[in-house]
Amino acid sequence: MAADGKTGEAQTVFTSSINYANQMIDGGRYQLINERFGTRENEETFFFDIHRNGNFANEKVDTIQVKANYYWDLFQEGNVNYQDGNIRY
Repeated sequence: MAADGKTGEAQTVFTSSINYANQMIDGGRYQLINERFGTRENEETFFFDIHRNGNFANEKVDTIQVKANYYWDLFQEGNVNYQDGNIRY
């Protein structure tokens, strides 16, 4: 919008989007994740082997160490609960 010369309208839409986001975050029903959860919440560090050409049958060439966090927890098996709206459990 601003590129079209509608700077005032763009600012209004931008301000509205911030207000809607704040209502969603602070509204009480939903909240941002800020702590570890789920099936692997007590695991601190993970190691992944790296194989030549990404093929496990090939030579292992390196290992990556990853520190787990709450974003990591979102993608772990057993941490998604669609029946209850994917809420923390």
